[in-house]
Amino acid sequence: MLSRAILLLVSALISGVLSAGAWAQESWDPRLTNPSPLAGDFELPMPCGGAMVFRRVDTATAPHWIDDRAITLGDSDERFGYSEFVRREYLAGSLSDARADTRFYYLGKYEVTKDQYAAVMAESCPRPKLAGRVPASGLSWFEAIEFTRKYNEWLLTNAKESVPSEGGKPGFLRLPLETEWEFAARGGQAVDEVAFRQRLFPLDGELRDHAWFQSSSSAGGLLRPVGKLKPNPLGLFDVLGNVEELMFEPFRMNRVGRLHGQAGGFIARGGSFRTAESQIRNSLRTEYAYFNGRTGAATKLDTLGIRLVIASPISVSLERLEAFAESWRRASRFRVETETFDPIAALDEVGQRLSEVELREILKEVKVRVQQEISERNRIEGRALHSAIFTASVLIQNIRSHDRRMGGFTELIASSETLIELSQKRRDSAGEALYLKQQQRAESSYDRSVEKRQANLTVYLNQLFQTAQDYTEEEHREQLELFVQSISQGSLASYARFARLYVGQSIAYKADGNADREHFLDQILRD
Repeated sequence: MLSRAILLLVSALISGVLSAGAWAQESWDPRLTNPSPLAGDFELPMPCGGAMVFRRVDTATAPHWIDDRAITLGDSDERFGYSEFVRREYLAGSLSDARADTRFYYLGKYEVTKDQYAAVMAESCPRPKLAGRVPASGLSWFEAIEFTRKYNEWLLTNAKESVPSEGGKPGFLRLPLETEWEFAARGGQAVDEVAFRQRLFPLDGELRDHAWFQSSSSAGGLLRPVGKLKPNPLGLFDVLGNVEELMFEPFRMNRVGRLHGQAGGFIARGGSFRTAESQIRNSLRTEYAYFNGRTGAATKLDTLGIRLVIASPISVSLERLEAFAESWRRASRFRVETETFDPIAALDEVGQRLSEVELREILKEVKVRVQQEISERNRIEGRALHSAIFTASVLIQNIRSHDRRMGGFTELIASSETLIELSQKRRDSAGEALYLKQQQRAESSYDRSVEKRQANLTVYLNQLFQTAQDYTEEEHREQLELFVQSISQGSLASYARFARLYVGQSIAYKADGNADREHFLDQILRD
């Protein structure tokens, strides 16, 4: 009996040592956890000596806690409009820097790999290797949630100081929200508004240089190790292709510019190694049922994987709640800055007044002040749109001028080539050198004109997208008429047709959401 007790004790001690070793294994080779190091990488430890790397995603907002950033997501392709049509969303990172004037969140630099998943979920530590650097796939949505639960608990127990905190409270890891994922996938603040609205984030080469998709020249029907291709502008790898990435919230259809009220299954974003190249796009979103109707089990597919977000609770302290409340009060008040009269405060008074005469006088004053404020606001906004139309007209003129110069340089380059060939036939080396120098100057001037035309087009489209969002068609047409009238007698009269083009493009963009820059450029250059 005694020997049996000793054996049990020894067995328990050995088990305890092995269990402790499972969480204290030697650190993994950095090439397996961060194969493409970049400035600004943020790393969290993992069980078994592993690590997970994240990229910071800034979300510019005003310095008030209630403020958030308006962004345009989706795509104008009507074939997928029921799911992906252009829509307005709002985003604010839940983490802030030491001064609390910059908001951000972290998004996984890579998709979670097989070895990283096993480090958290398996009973024993994996032996890290290149084959374990492929994305963890075949997970159900519920297993993905369980992975985040276990990883959070391990971090807060074993490495709490490494987790970003907000207001003294530690952050946590979870699956991304759709808005967080698509904002980062498109390039976030690292790209301008024109590039942000395109079908794909700005590519450094071809799509196959950034994404694994279904093609013999790309994935070839197989999952690929993370981090082998080029990143997007925020330093995120494989954000399109390889595995579809699970989102935190349920799927909803698009009701012509906003998400529909009915919630469905879970969402996967970005396409996978089985998605055709022609179908890969920033806006791609797919719904899957949580459960397999045939087997009754949770849905699992080898094309589904995960990428994590580091976020924070909102109610981190009483001070933070008070700051939110004050921001809310500031945002909800309707002020006339030059007057001491506050219509909202006056309305608060209404319920406490007993005299009907006093009530009528207060309400009349509120009406007058509100009307004055609306009138002043409309005047200021109209003046801003008027200026935008004028600026756009000048930009169109600049774009067309640079295009004409490019045409002239193209002709000069072609004529130089002819003269060079003629000089070669005549064996006139001096003439050949002269015409070659002329050709090089023309090519250099052509390249500069291309750059200037593209820069003007980017500024033009950024302004067009903004005014399309901020003003109605009626406001556009009203200010267009005023602008045309104001220049009809002067030297700028020829700009009227450019102003009409700009307003027409802005109204069309507001209606169909088509952000293809080549489409706009073709209209600008057309006589």
